[in-house]
Amino acid sequence: VLDAAFSHADEKHTKNISKELAKCTSQLIFALMYKDWRYAKEGIDTKVARVYYFEKIDEMEVHIIEKGV
Repeated sequence: VLDAAFSHADEKHTKNISKELAKCTSQLIFALMYKDWRYAKEGIDTKVARVYYFEKIDEMEVHIIEKGV
């Protein structure tokens, strides 16, 4: 788990970090804000099996929804 790993990285570094992390393991779970995912997916798009997003209902309830790759 990386907390805010991409907060201060630019587009190029976000893509490169994602690519290198994906090389280090056979399974990787990313939890990213959408703004970071746009760039991270460029580095790992051929390795992505599932994409999910969180739908916030209120302060106490969040739904996890699978989104097509």
